[in-house]
Amino acid sequence: MATKTPPAPTPPALQLVQVNPAALLFRDQAREDATPDEGLIASIRQHGILQPPIVGPGPKEGTYYVLFGHRRVGGAIAAGLEQITVILREEAPLDAEALTLEEQLVENERRKQLTSKDLAAGFSKLTLFGLRPEDIAASVGDKPERVRAGLKIVQSPNASELVEANPIIDFEQAAIIADFEDHPKIQKKLIETATERPENFPRDVEQARADRRLRDVVDSIRAALAERGVPVLQEVTYSTASYWTGTSSKVSTGAPLNALADADGNDLTPESHQLCDGHAAVIQRVSTWYLDNEAQPIEPFYVCTNWEGFGHQKRAAAERTPEQLEQEAERQRAIQEAAARQAVIDANTSARHAWLHGYLTTGRLRPTASHFDLIAAAIAASIDFTDRAPAHVVMSLLTGTDWPRVTWQDDSTADALVAGIRDGSLAALRVIVADAVALFEDHLHYPDAVRYFAALESWGYTLTDTDREHLAKATAAAMRREPDGTDDEAEDDE
Repeated sequence: MATKTPPAPTPPALQLVQVNPAALLFRDQAREDATPDEGLIASIRQHGILQPPIVGPGPKEGTYYVLFGHRRVGGAIAAGLEQITVILREEAPLDAEALTLEEQLVENERRKQLTSKDLAAGFSKLTLFGLRPEDIAASVGDKPERVRAGLKIVQSPNASELVEANPIIDFEQAAIIADFEDHPKIQKKLIETATERPENFPRDVEQARADRRLRDVVDSIRAALAERGVPVLQEVTYSTASYWTGTSSKVSTGAPLNALADADGNDLTPESHQLCDGHAAVIQRVSTWYLDNEAQPIEPFYVCTNWEGFGHQKRAAAERTPEQLEQEAERQRAIQEAAARQAVIDANTSARHAWLHGYLTTGRLRPTASHFDLIAAAIAASIDFTDRAPAHVVMSLLTGTDWPRVTWQDDSTADALVAGIRDGSLAALRVIVADAVALFEDHLHYPDAVRYFAALESWGYTLTDTDREHLAKATAAAMRREPDGTDDEAEDDE
């Protein structure tokens, strides 16, 4: 039996009506600035309105709401017209106000007349009608993720100002910035990156998230100390519990408790010292490098701010000369500078891996000359340096999750890669390209990595400042390459 085709929805009835533009009513609309410009007013004064605005029934008989064409109506009023032709349309059975706003968003977005701020505000207004981000996205033909990003922007004053000042800024970037509303210093840095160095944005976001975690950990420690009435004197970025001497090793009389004893020679502990007027704490290892370091966690150590004045004495084993203390402090500063630099590199690597995962796994990967060129470069490099691509990097790029580095004791990651290739769950071309990428991701200093960075750019990736530093090292290594193809100084760049 043939099935009947459901009837098409009946379009709203339309009719032409003559009205006084000044009598038309206005409801909420998508454009924040619907003020007509002088050019439009002059055109309407000379030629009238060429495209009639669309109106709907108002709250009383004979009154009308403007649905589309707010600027044309405003221009007619400014031009002094007493009568204009409008198109009267019946209201749809759905919530008319929400429907109107949705249609305005679609119309203006297609005509590129909405700023990012207007669009985000429109999304926000639609939620007042009980619409979910998924509903709004379906109505206006956008992605739910972009709608959610717009809603975040509206909730963040700084992000709203950012999209208003920079209309072309990416919606998702602004939404990420909005997530850092409670961390204004971090947010300010991200705004600077988004507006001045957008290619560094993914890297700086990774670093910002780590910085936020660090700040949360330190704030938690501070709160716990405050609850016990212990003042925090200082935050230091390295391990210094045995060497801290206050603000200056030559003039301060502050010292950590583990270097002190009481007047009778007994060791001082946080418990035995807590009634001393000099009892305080310093938080050490305040660096993202220590966030997941169980052996050396971010933690407080306890000090006395004036050990001589409060009758304590130095323990003999802990005595050090001012010169030794200064040398140790300089060593710790160098360690921290290296750790901070490594944190930036790690954040950059994480952001690049996220981009590569999307590139390798989203949609169809069509082979190009750049893919084959990179595969050949990886083969040459693996022969030169008797190395091969690490399985954990290949798996991380293909799955988007971190995999443990393979060791001689545990080859489960390599087994998973082999199994995925053999059972067909990992597409062959994706595996081959990921394998070539992984070799250079693990050895960015190799001379052939110059071709790797060229491949990345040909795929649409934008090199960051950190990437360009890696590229400079690879370029220098390529220039040092011997005629036989080896690189005598490669080990120096590890």
